Amino acid sequence: MVKRSWVIIVALILGFIITGLAIFANRIGFDHNSTWGTGRIFVLAIGILIVVCTVFFTLITSRLKRIYFLAGLIVLLILNAALLLAWRRKERHDGSRSPL
Repeated sequence: MVKRSWVIIVALILGFIITGLAIFANRIGFDHNSTWGTGRIFVLAIGILIVVCTVFFTLITSRLKRIYFLAGLIVLLILNAALLLAWRRKERHDGSRSPL
């Protein structure tokens, strides 16, 4: 039980650090462009995903609910990747940037 609590704490801290790095990348100096590109949006989504998954798997103990949750996450990740690819193709095609 002690080992599991350490894993939960480390996962939460890691998720919050990744989310914070995406939000404050310009101020920290990781990204010199103040606009949000696809990379920063993806890093933010990964950080939030780590935090949400950690909290969910801590609170939900039913195996079937966990399987449904993971299936939903996989579908959302596939949709997210498809939208990011379509967005990048549009940027390359017409040279315009999305307002995000």
